[in-house]
Amino acid sequence: MPGTGTMTIQNSMTQGKNIYITCIDYQSGCMDNPNPGDVIGLVKSGHPVQLLCNRRGGHGCDGNQGFFALEVLVNSEPAGIQLFQIDGDGGLAFNGSLIPVPGYAIGFTSQLSGGGNSVTWIITDL
Repeated sequence: MPGTGTMTIQNSMTQGKNIYITCIDYQSGCMDNPNPGDVIGLVKSGHPVQLLCNRRGGHGCDGNQGFFALEVLVNSEPAGIQLFQIDGDGGLAFNGSLIPVPGYAIGFTSQLSGGGNSVTWIITDL
């Protein structure tokens, strides 16, 4: 059975830095949305963006987690990749640590609400 969750992406970078999010082909699977190549887009400070996440049902995915990777660019520079997972109930969570881009430091924290299928992903400086 497919699961659906909502992720709110919040830019809490200092000094008005803009972030840009894309879904990339890195350890992704069992997802209907987002998919590698999907552009989530620009996330400005004070203007959160919502992302609907759907785990795929069937196709060998029933009973398995869905996985996807979001790449973060800060002021047009690649900053890191964060892996996520979603279960059959739509519960979203980090799937491991941030994969940093050498020479760039960025920190990620998450807050869960609404039973786990409504997540706020706060992106901050380290």
